[in-house]
Amino acid sequence: MPFQLEGKVAIVTGAGRGIGREIAMTFARQGAAVVFASRTRCQLEESVASLRSENCQAMAAPTDVANVAEVGALVKDTVAAYGTIDILINAAGANYVSNLLLSDDACWKQTVEVNLYGVYSCIKAALPYMVRKRSGRIINIASVAGKIGVPYNSAYCASKAAVLGLTRSVALEVAKFGITVNAICPWHVETGMMRDAMAKRGAMFGRNVDEHITHVIDSNPQKRLITATEVAALALFLTSPQAGGINGQAVNQCGGAVMS
Repeated sequence: MPFQLEGKVAIVTGAGRGIGREIAMTFARQGAAVVFASRTRCQLEESVASLRSENCQAMAAPTDVANVAEVGALVKDTVAAYGTIDILINAAGANYVSNLLLSDDACWKQTVEVNLYGVYSCIKAALPYMVRKRSGRIINIASVAGKIGVPYNSAYCASKAAVLGLTRSVALEVAKFGITVNAICPWHVETGMMRDAMAKRGAMFGRNVDEHITHVIDSNPQKRLITATEVAALALFLTSPQAGGINGQAVNQCGGAVMS
């Protein structure tokens, strides 16, 4: 039985750790040639070396998605190595926890530049190759926070809400070329970035990180966190032929915490 992504070329941003890394590893093991992109060269090279020992195709591409020149180089290097781009996963993300009145303008702006402008830049750079082939899959990792809002997370919520608008707009523009553009909206995913955010949020309420995570879990209908493996599985499905009719959607993966 052939691997689902055999012969496909995928770029995954935010692939140094967490959701992005899990998606990139999953896609490579499903036969895709995967370009791992993030700012953390060491993490990328460790993942790529591991995959190559499994006879998977993978390449490390240190990239800051908030830097347009680096995004352009990422796409250029991908095409030079593998000839095309079939799949783009925008998983790079930043979080900034702060009371709005006390927020640092530079940190707020940087969060938006990574979470929104980075997605825009990557789509704009990769899309011409998909349009030429009249096929492609773009998946943006957003968040249910972009749908419902979360206190003390204004930059994150605003940027993820904007990603949903971008997803819908681009999906309508490129549907005629056989390209789908969708967003995955997870709830709290068990990653290092989530723990960092929970530590900062917990401190606001006099809780340590584990106490605050327990408090958050108690508010979820399934009483658990989402796993990066679950997000990777949903991303894999959205690249399949069976998901060809799913376009411009923001798919919640939240255990029932958000019903919209």
